[in-house]
Amino acid sequence: MIRECAASDFEQIWQIINDGAQAYKGIIPADRWTEPYMSREKLQHEIADGVEFWGYQEDGTLAGVMGLQHVQDVTLIRHAYVRTGSQKQGIGALLLSHLREMTKRPVLIGTWADAAWAIRFYERHGFQVVGPDEKTRLLKKYWNVPDRQVETSVVLVEIMPEFEIRPIGTVESSLVDRSAAPRQGDEGSPDAWLLFDMRVAEGIRDLRVGTDVLVLTWLDRARRDVLAVHPRGDTKNRLTGVFSTRSPDRPNPIGLHRVRIESIEGLRVRVSNLEALDGTPIVDVKPVLGPIDER
Repeated sequence: MIRECAASDFEQIWQIINDGAQAYKGIIPADRWTEPYMSREKLQHEIADGVEFWGYQEDGTLAGVMGLQHVQDVTLIRHAYVRTGSQKQGIGALLLSHLREMTKRPVLIGTWADAAWAIRFYERHGFQVVGPDEKTRLLKKYWNVPDRQVETSVVLVEIMPEFEIRPIGTVESSLVDRSAAPRQGDEGSPDAWLLFDMRVAEGIRDLRVGTDVLVLTWLDRARRDVLAVHPRGDTKNRLTGVFSTRSPDRPNPIGLHRVRIESIEGLRVRVSNLEALDGTPIVDVKPVLGPIDER
């Protein structure tokens, strides 16, 4: 049974943390190890600082504990330990699953860099280790730990669920070089063709020449590791988060293009004002909405 720990559980929590921490002896750097690993005063400080402990109870006794701490805009998993005699029974996994369901915020976990088994445990349950620079940034922003602990720790973040996008066609255009392409469709883009897949033929039957539509594309030649850019590639513009720009480089490089339908030939639709490169996958097409009373 998983339950929230009460003040009366303090001694059990303290015992479990120090018992479970023995597995880290020799893994935790010697200059960071103490006996006991966590003092009662330190545990009291952690609870006062907002760590909420939850425990797995069996036969009236806590067998494992895990802490939850809301810090700014994230939730931290803190002090996850299982009694030595109760390990390898899935208790840690049950606690982790329970605590993850208790928050809608991103979940972060910190552990020791040399604790390979702990890292593997979290990786099996949907977390991944971030890079060194991001680790340092996160530890300094959300934890209160000394520099030495920052050096010898890792941070794991939740892996978001992946979704499959199936292209419905491709773009045929004279634009083949990103550096020479217009930045926006109304900045001198040539006419282009939308070549639709046969399986979506029924979906394009009501497209009409002369109407404007929104074409969503997957910018397959964009970089997905970029989070900040100089707008329009001009270093005179201040560095700006990509979600406040129209940069093609972004975690999910979806292009949004307002175009006008110039002609339709079966599964081929010619449009104007499309700056997408030749071969760009088409994700979707949507109408441009008119006034509310005309929808």
